[in-house]
Amino acid sequence: MKNVTVLLSSYNGEKYISDQIKSIYAQKEVNVSLIVRDDGSNDNTIKLLRMLGKKLNFKWYSGDNIGAAFSFQELLFDCNLDSDYYAFSDQDDIWKEEKLIKGINKMIRFEDVPCLYYSNYEIVDNQLNNLKSVKLKLYTLGNTILGQAPLGCTMILNKKMIEIVRKKKSEKMRMHDHWCLLTCLAYDGKVIYGHEKTLLYRQHSNNVVGGNPNINTKIKRYYRSFFYGNNERLQQILEFKKIHGSYLSQNNINIINLICSYKECLINKIRVIFNRQLKTGSFFKDIIFIISIIFNRF
Repeated sequence: MKNVTVLLSSYNGEKYISDQIKSIYAQKEVNVSLIVRDDGSNDNTIKLLRMLGKKLNFKWYSGDNIGAAFSFQELLFDCNLDSDYYAFSDQDDIWKEEKLIKGINKMIRFEDVPCLYYSNYEIVDNQLNNLKSVKLKLYTLGNTILGQAPLGCTMILNKKMIEIVRKKKSEKMRMHDHWCLLTCLAYDGKVIYGHEKTLLYRQHSNNVVGGNPNINTKIKRYYRSFFYGNNERLQQILEFKKIHGSYLSQNNINIINLICSYKECLINKIRVIFNRQLKTGSFFKDIIFIISIIFNRF
């Protein structure tokens, strides 16, 4: 059986974290080890981790509140490189028993290259009642640069991926899952999509990022991000280029250089706007992207 390290960042998760950890240890046909980093909880999460850690014998520790993205990054750099695969876990979902093995069975042919798997999922309410279906998309380097990514809690990464991600810590990444997808695609790794719904994604008021927000939420999120975000997307890709640029193919570094230089002149803006690779697949998001390029807000 393959060994899988599950990385979980918790924050004030007392309400659901016990059920989630139990579902992680109920995984079939894999050897699971769990590492939890608590991101400065002030409820009973620490007490629960202490109790469950003794009972299930998993590693956990607490740290300062640095946000989900950087808390998961700490986990990525703290874990040992002795597992075959690695998976991110939220604190409030429920994993189906074959979540990990279904992904691993699709990844096993690609152990010699960086590989990332993500799956479909069911959106449920607090009581695990089904709310809506999800239609996921395929990702390219271009639309990932623009901020597109699947939920990290559906992801599985192989050891090659972890080794590349751990070249250097990021100070500018927007989310850990997006950073990992960007890395895999930029290195021409294998990205695999599983149609199977492998977990119950619990939707509630404390979600850091919603699984399938309505149009009003999307508008507010994009407006805040582009017009009050201090060029966070550009800052991320500039840092990514600094860390990984020398390792990438010419085709991939070309598209990264294009977006990195969009502010330099009008010609570069036009090249970015009309580049076929730099499209999100959504008319609404593409319009927002074009506006952000015109007004130097990307």
